Amino acid sequence: MLSADRWRVCGEHGRFTDSDSTGGERGLSLKLLPETARAHHEREALQRRYGPAGRELFADAFQITVHWWTHLPGTPRWIRRAGEADLTARAVSTAPLVLMPEAAAVAEQLAAFEYTDRRDGQARTRWLEGMRDEMDRWGVDFSVGRLALMDWLQRHSTPTAWAPDTAGGLAVDTAPPVRPGRAGGPAAGDPRQVPVLRLTAGHTRAAQSTGVLEAASCLPWQLGQPACEM
Repeated sequence: MLSADRWRVCGEHGRFTDSDSTGGERGLSLKLLPETARAHHEREALQRRYGPAGRELFADAFQITVHWWTHLPGTPRWIRRAGEADLTARAVSTAPLVLMPEAAAVAEQLAAFEYTDRRDGQARTRWLEGMRDEMDRWGVDFSVGRLALMDWLQRHSTPTAWAPDTAGGLAVDTAPPVRPGRAGGPAAGDPRQVPVLRLTAGHTRAAQSTGVLEAASCLPWQLGQPACEM
């Protein structure tokens, strides 16, 4: 089937395909990349929880990791994953496969930030420190990688719009109701208090499930763009 995206994952069959026909016409099996397969399911879960906003969050997270990979292509875990699947480590077509686990994890961190009403310097610093811990664990140089995170924070300086689901149904043109399980998030249990996560203020277009993933992000760079242009 044709797809607007330059790459996609089939969770049912555990295969990755892209516009370069990676792995042949039937795509590349993800049996050798279990972390990537799990990350795809985490991505789907994020989109089920937040609807269009979940797609935006993953798109932003993927763009952030693209920035990291472009500037730090020799990061050991990405080299390792490419080697395990017998892929060319620094090839653009390899990037989505090796980046997806980190992209899924970053998307969860972006969602956690969107849950908070605070956007002051202390809140941003605490969030960045948490991201530093994650990046240190991943082996991603924070001094380089923080630039993409700062760009995202700047574009999301306005708190996300929330709407109470008082009717117990779906609001028009919004994501499905969310029942957060995170500490500090909106209270779960009372259906009158279930919030609806609207599309984030930093985005200028609605994220459609049939559109190109990169177009759903507020971040301007693209996979394959030289580091000097980012």
